[in-house]
Amino acid sequence: MRRSACAAAALSVPSAFDWFQIRRSHDAMPIFSFRSIRFSRPLPALALAGAGLLLAGAAAALSVGRPAVVATVDLEKVYAALDEQAAADASVEALALTMNRDAESRRESIERLRGELEAFRPGSAAHKETLKRLELELLNYNVMVDFNRQRIEARRAEFIRNIYASIKQTLRSMSEERSIDIVFLDDSIPQIEPADAQRTMQQISARRMLYSSPKLDLSDELIGRMNAEFRARKAGG
Repeated sequence: MRRSACAAAALSVPSAFDWFQIRRSHDAMPIFSFRSIRFSRPLPALALAGAGLLLAGAAAALSVGRPAVVATVDLEKVYAALDEQAAADASVEALALTMNRDAESRRESIERLRGELEAFRPGSAAHKETLKRLELELLNYNVMVDFNRQRIEARRAEFIRNIYASIKQTLRSMSEERSIDIVFLDDSIPQIEPADAQRTMQQISARRMLYSSPKLDLSDELIGRMNAEFRARKAGG
């Protein structure tokens, strides 16, 4: 999937005696960077929900005297190829860049206060006053960083929910058109991550599908339809 950084690094708050000793190399770190969503593990909650739907679909099929028609989707592949996801990634990255500019402005202000502090004699009234201003500026800086990090995560979560809802709606339409009873999340595709025996068994136990024929996979068709619909919405304003 698309990757770019997503971790946020905050400036720590030292004691009052260490304000002017904060490492400039630490200050040079980016405040916010961005990474698009990635599914590196199976999704057990979704798989369990899919299992329940499979049973419901099978029961409904039996009630009308025909076998259940089943299909599968590679959710990681779908998210990676959706234009809507790419647009969401770009939106979150733009937000992170804006926050970085704001944080850089505050960091420059902190640097100026450090320079002023070093010019005063420790213990003098001017030194104490500047130290208080520096402390307040650093605290405000950290509050801003934490708040902005939460904004980024909230925005990413909103995009994920909205795209997931779109995936479900599109799959429902496709299933109704083709008389498909249940669409399963194919969690047999991702590789088991290297780990100790216990964690390896946990990964295996979390999966609900051992094998699915590629003939059942709707991923490419789903991607094509969702991208076409997204482009049509953008063209229509």
